Amino acid sequence: MFNSVGEIMAANAAIGGHYFDEDTLRWFNDRVLGDLYGGRYFITSEQNHGSGGPYPRLYSVQEAAPNGSIKNASEFQAFSTAAQAKSFARRLAEADLPFSEYDTVQIDVPCVSTTTGDVLPRGTAGRVSHYTEIAGVLIVVVNMGAGKDWGPVNVIPDAATITEKHGG
Repeated sequence: MFNSVGEIMAANAAIGGHYFDEDTLRWFNDRVLGDLYGGRYFITSEQNHGSGGPYPRLYSVQEAAPNGSIKNASEFQAFSTAAQAKSFARRLAEADLPFSEYDTVQIDVPCVSTTTGDVLPRGTAGRVSHYTEIAGVLIVVVNMGAGKDWGPVNVIPDAATITEKHGG
């Protein structure tokens, strides 16, 4: 776990990452908010200046892996205010979810694909994509594969639903 966003920046640079490079931040018109949640979550804001822009500044929650790599913990630009993003980051930190992007997990309850509507059998495995919140419940969004294009599945992250995890 990290003690500051500065430590995350240093760890990312040490592995050859470019997430916090000045040019990268400028390209995405990205800002990094300084608060750290649970030793791994932090907030970024991005503002698209593309065709028809500028668009409103939106916020995302990012997660730092122990090696310094960065991934979206929320959907990209999921929040319209910093307060919403901070609240979500606090919820993730409090939940202390043991899942990270590219972890392969086994889902031990039947679930339904949000892409195809197919019912997936118990024991289906997939890769963690990001987290979201539905009606106040934290959800792990898992991209399901097994040779089929089932797409994402929303899963409540508890011991009864996800029993197996393998780093990716």
